[in-house]
Amino acid sequence: MRKGFEVSDISANISYSIAIKGHCHEFFSQVPELFEHQTPPGQELREVLVNLGIKPELIMGVIVNGKSQKKDYKPVSGDRIILLSPPTGG
Repeated sequence: MRKGFEVSDISANISYSIAIKGHCHEFFSQVPELFEHQTPPGQELREVLVNLGIKPELIMGVIVNGKSQKKDYKPVSGDRIILLSPPTGG
């Protein structure tokens, strides 16, 4: 090892985008409708939602890279995640 060269603790976080679609955005307006997010690898989407202040039961569907997934899905770098709320009517 060269003198003065130090090995630093490199963050192993992964990065992916999250888009929130539907009326559920009204319930957690502190979260943007589209944003980049980073988490440690292996974290389930359900845990990501809770950490963002989003109640998982408010999310009806999850689309990842164009395919339906469950909330126990573990995101990987580069994923494009869409969170869908239940439809409303009246």
